[in-house]
Amino acid sequence: VLGLLFTLKLLFGGALLLAHQRFLENKGLVIFFLLALVANVIVGFLHGIVPGILVSITDAIAAIVVAIIAIILAIVLLIGAIISIVLALKPR
Repeated sequence: VLGLLFTLKLLFGGALLLAHQRFLENKGLVIFFLLALVANVIVGFLHGIVPGILVSITDAIAAIVVAIIAIILAIVLLIGAIISIVLALKPR
């Protein structure tokens, strides 16, 4: 399943690039896409380094790692949103 999801993410990236190359100018979209690929690689790596009986434990560790990545991204987006709101409310 993990391999199928990774393949679908790569196909999505290719389709996005083929649809219009200006999608690459959207930094947020590119960052989200790259982080999704990195998270998928991390989970696959963690599943691959342990014997089959320990994969469920490693899956919990992978979930914690992906959650930490998501929290960091959420904080960065929150800071960007606050800056945008302040700039939008600033009188011209």
